[in-house]
Amino acid sequence: MARDKILRVRLSDREWEVLKNYAESKDYTLSEVIRDYLKTLAEIDPVTESEGAIAEDR
Repeated sequence: MARDKILRVRLSDREWEVLKNYAESKDYTLSEVIRDYLKTLAEIDPVTESEGAIAEDR
């Protein structure tokens, strides 16, 4: 999978430390932490624009 999109995010010192410490504790890069978290988010149904919508609910 090509990864050609870049996300710039401003973090507070505290947010940065939390992210950095978590990544170090798991031996992950910061990017890996973010990508893994994104996998846990509910998909948004493009038709209904609601989280977790099931086709039968439409």
